Amino acid sequence: MTELRLKLPQGLTAETWQDAHSSAGVPGLEHRLDEIRALLRCSHLENLYRNPGQSEMRAIVVRLITAPIAAVAWRVFQNSSIYAAKLYAVLGLG
Repeated sequence: MTELRLKLPQGLTAETWQDAHSSAGVPGLEHRLDEIRALLRCSHLENLYRNPGQSEMRAIVVRLITAPIAAVAWRVFQNSSIYAAKLYAVLGLG
């Protein structure tokens, strides 16, 4: 992205753009627009990489929380008969 930024002239305004590129014609303009579009795309992707959005962060948190909860639930379910027998023994029902 740094290379693309270096290609852009410093202090580019509407007036200097017309003065500097009036003779370039349509191909020159298309080339500049392609460069600007590439810069904007890189900037957008860089922002997504540095600052994950709310939905991405939520998905990460859900994955981090649900895996341990699922493991605990699986263990309890697998040993439910043992836990039920202990509960009945404590309550004096069994």
